[in-house]
Amino acid sequence: MIGQQLRHRLCALTTFFTLTALGSGAMAAQPASEAGRFEVYFAGLKAGEVHFAMTQESGQYAATGEVRSSGLIAAIARFRYRAEARGRVTGETFTPTRYEESLDTGRRQSDKVIAYRGGVPVLEKSEDPEDHWLDPARQGDALDPLTAFYELLRAREGEDLCQLDTAYFDGERRIRLTTAGASRATGRVTCTGRYIREGGFSRKALKEGRQFPFEVTYTPGAGGRWQVSRIDAKTLRGRVLLIRR
Repeated sequence: MIGQQLRHRLCALTTFFTLTALGSGAMAAQPASEAGRFEVYFAGLKAGEVHFAMTQESGQYAATGEVRSSGLIAAIARFRYRAEARGRVTGETFTPTRYEESLDTGRRQSDKVIAYRGGVPVLEKSEDPEDHWLDPARQGDALDPLTAFYELLRAREGEDLCQLDTAYFDGERRIRLTTAGASRATGRVTCTGRYIREGGFSRKALKEGRQFPFEVTYTPGAGGRWQVSRIDAKTLRGRVLLIRR
């Protein structure tokens, strides 16, 4: 029972934040690389880790990320989610060209591949579609999940914090992420955010909720920029806390 609950909570993490923790401490036009780690907590108990690596160079970007259960939790609730994304970058605008993910919940394994042809997502590998899934051909204005969360979590100048409004398509559903309402204190800035289910969800899922709040906290980083140090989210299965290490 405990293992099932923890597995559900890690699934909630990758549903709420399909894959978090992509952030770069350099401007998009500069060659850059970064690797880092977030620890994941539920009700004060460490349940998993997020690892990431990200590079930008010569107008191209590539990112990898992984969410997995860890410690004693992993012995009773194995969970692993890995994703990769790549694409083009012009100034501050990111255009994905390919997205891949693999999921292992201990009970179910699945893989997904999305290619972008003329900016339009095409499912190259996926589970059998369900009736409520969105048509990929109509999602050309949406990012892939990894690129969207890079937009959410990348290091920023102080004046452009808490101004995000972006949507992503995961091959099934469309989700919008917004941040606003900067709250400033000594050595930190906190944004209020919304995870919004815009389409592709079952009726049951929509009855459970359409919008979910979260907070993103920034602290000073290298080069005078601000980096995400903490995410506090409310999911259907409880509070999720990510802390940068």
